[in-house]
Amino acid sequence: MENKQVIYLHIFIALLAGFLLFVSFKPLIDVAESVLMMDAVVSGFILSGLLLLLKNTVKYSRFSLLEFRQRFANYSALAILFVVCWIGLEYFILYISLSEGEWYTSVWSAYSSSHINLCACCSRL
Repeated sequence: MENKQVIYLHIFIALLAGFLLFVSFKPLIDVAESVLMMDAVVSGFILSGLLLLLKNTVKYSRFSLLEFRQRFANYSALAILFVVCWIGLEYFILYISLSEGEWYTSVWSAYSSSHINLCACCSRL
């Protein structure tokens, strides 16, 4: 019974993360809504799977027995690996799922133009 609750919790986290990513990126990025929704859903499921792996890693690694500096280094390394795996897997899955023309016109141009807009906004400050 506990395993079903964990699975339901991770499905809920995936859906919630996908919804929050979709809502937060919608006004920022000028991309087709279907591509943005697919990006949010893929990101949500990747986050859910990585959270399950991270929970098991921290649970069985006994970081509490280490001194503070070693714990800090280990948690920092886990955080960096978590973000790199999340973004890398997300871009890889989107690259595989979208056609070449759709990838370059929608995803790549939207992210590069939003980066340019962000830099322009920051330079005004």
